[in-house]
Amino acid sequence: MYYETHETPIRVKPTPITYGEKVTVYYNGHLGQNPDDEIYVRTGYGRNDDWRMVRDIRMEKTADGWETSFSVMDDSRLNLCFRDNKYKWDNNYGRNWSFAVHNGGLRI
Repeated sequence: MYYETHETPIRVKPTPITYGEKVTVYYNGHLGQNPDDEIYVRTGYGRNDDWRMVRDIRMEKTADGWETSFSVMDDSRLNLCFRDNKYKWDNNYGRNWSFAVHNGGLRI
C-alpha cells in the first residue's frame, strides 16, 4: 500500500503557544530557495480572516531553512503566512497558518 506524506513547511516552538512568551517560527517551504532571497513571516492575531496587529518579521537563513523568534502579543489566535523580498507569498493555499494561543492561566 502506498501512502503519500507531505511535510509541513513550518514549525512553531514551543507549543502550546502562550501569550507573553517567545516563540520560534521555522520555515522551509517553496520560498527562499534562491540564495539571494530574503524571507519574512507576516504575523497577526485574531480570526484568520480579520488579522490585528499585523507585522512582517525578517527571518534568518539557517542550515534547516529559515527561522525567527518573537514574543506573542495577544491571547486570541496567532496567524502566519510568508513572503519573499519579491512579494511572492506562501499562504497555505489561502488558508494561512493559525494557532490557538494559551493565555497562561489555569482553566477550570
